[in-house]
Amino acid sequence: MFNIDEYFARIGFVHRESEDRTQQFIRLHRCHSLAVPFEDFNPFCGLAVSLDIQDIFEKVVRDRRGGYCFELNRLFQELLHALGYQSRPVLCRPFSGEGERLPLTHRLSIVPLDGQLWVADVGLGGEWMGGAPFAEAGTGTDSVWADISNQRGFRIGVCGGIKAGGCVCGSCGIRASLCRGK
Repeated sequence: MFNIDEYFARIGFVHRESEDRTQQFIRLHRCHSLAVPFEDFNPFCGLAVSLDIQDIFEKVVRDRRGGYCFELNRLFQELLHALGYQSRPVLCRPFSGEGERLPLTHRLSIVPLDGQLWVADVGLGGEWMGGAPFAEAGTGTDSVWADISNQRGFRIGVCGGIKAGGCVCGSCGIRASLCRGK
């Protein structure tokens, strides 16, 4: 059974009554990112990967393991919903520097807060702690750049914070295309 108190203990989150929703979201995101590693051992060990929320909760919270983006972002989205946040899952497509169109292989969530859309991605791995709002352009450590450029979805990239790849501000070239999902 999904248990918020167990989840909070797993990620080292202490609830603050006086905290506004946006600050709480940022802290939740950071705590989860620092406490739960990206991990994809199951396929290499011949074990099935389940996207059932109870299976993910058991693996990540109770067994204190990590997971990959579909598991971790699904679990984090469940936490957000349990706390009264709205969010929706989004599939992402990484772009190669050569313009090759790669498959949709990453999942994150979009969270509306204070009139802005925020990226929730605790399944990225690496140094980005995320929980960042979409912005026209960004070059700061935790900012996210978004170009809502066509009917099919968003083009986003994390500026700064990712050592193995980079940013969309021109120095490294990490980009993701987001389909709008349902």
